Amino acid sequence: MFDIDHFHPSAIRPALAANYDNLLYACATCNSIKRDTEIPDPLPLLTQTHVRVSEDGRLQTDSPEAACLMELLDLNGEDSVEFRMTWIGIIALAARFDRALYRKLMGFPNDLPDLSRLRPPGGNTRPDGVVLSHHAQRQRGELPESY
Repeated sequence: MFDIDHFHPSAIRPALAANYDNLLYACATCNSIKRDTEIPDPLPLLTQTHVRVSEDGRLQTDSPEAACLMELLDLNGEDSVEFRMTWIGIIALAARFDRALYRKLMGFPNDLPDLSRLRPPGGNTRPDGVVLSHHAQRQRGELPESY
């Protein structure tokens, strides 16, 4: 399950509560762990090649910044590792035995939001993002089949 989260917590920076650039899609667990803590942007830290999943389901990294964030969000906690291993197993089974299910699990959802139709308070502060959105990429035939 995912939540809309504030990159800079609204409790600390209330003026950014409705700022489009301050909103992100985050898993509910990370959102509840983070709470009102300011953290570095997880996207560049956790999606780089220096972060990998080991065979036992734990995340490993050579980056001190990524390691700090992984610890703060408890990404190698027992529940996170068990959840990760369960999904790795499910995806591996689907890849081997049910390609349609694999595409559903690893693909983009059918109901991607059309950002060009949204009217955020104060206007769109990032109009270039609409063109780069997954919905727009799908419309142009540029969205890959899976993540």
